[in-house]
Amino acid sequence: MQKTDIEYLDMTWNPMTGCNHWKYGGPCGGGGRDFRCWAMGIANRFKKNYPKGFEPDLRLDRIMEPTLYSPPLRIGVSFMGDLFCDWGKEPSEAIVGTLAEEARMLIKSTISDCPQHTFLFLTKAPWNLHKWSPWPANAWVGATATSYRAFVHACGDLGALHHRDGAMTYISFEPLLSWDSNPGFTLPWLNGNIGWVIIGAARGKMPKLEWVKNIVNAADEADIPVFLKDNLKPLFANIEEPAWMVGWKNVPGEMRQEYPRVGGDGDQPKANSRA
Repeated sequence: MQKTDIEYLDMTWNPMTGCNHWKYGGPCGGGGRDFRCWAMGIANRFKKNYPKGFEPDLRLDRIMEPTLYSPPLRIGVSFMGDLFCDWGKEPSEAIVGTLAEEARMLIKSTISDCPQHTFLFLTKAPWNLHKWSPWPANAWVGATATSYRAFVHACGDLGALHHRDGAMTYISFEPLLSWDSNPGFTLPWLNGNIGWVIIGAARGKMPKLEWVKNIVNAADEADIPVFLKDNLKPLFANIEEPAWMVGWKNVPGEMRQEYPRVGGDGDQPKANSRA
């Protein structure tokens, strides 16, 4: 496992790296013209650590890593890939898909053996999350949505998961690339389906202030914690900080960074005190 600069995590754990979205123009197409996939960039840059590049690569030797840490941690699972791809598009991927099923059982076993940790999953293919049901109680299950349309589809999948398994579900609007809704349309999808909202920007492509405000206002109406990533700070550089941006901290100059209210842990700083 490794320490990370992702503000809402303490560490990342990558028992699997890579995905196949970039090969087929799937949910993100590897970013393409809209944004650059940071994980693919890292894999291509540090080839020694990623001998298969961004091809799916199961690292079963890493399965037990979380058991080596006693203090409670928020751990991002396979943020250097996507565990929930649509496998089997070519013969080699059928093999990877079979191994991924074995990895699923091993990963869930490790999570169950580490109740002190909170494990965060994030995918661009939320329609496959049900394959991992039932989810351990210490898993937070999220989907990336870069637009309103992606958000609506993700809420449907996450809502079904939440109501079936009781899983803590969240939406990551990072990068937020477009938005064509208002709080009145956004709220019904959030309410009762989602337990946390994260909003962030693509490198060199800042979202519009009204998009962020729309989502935050809807989350506030639904009483859902909001985490605004530090990469949004330029958005507020030349304006007076609005109350909805500061949030519960009410500390000038600090971004609103709240956590889900799970097990009494809501709005608490991370274990490494970086939040």
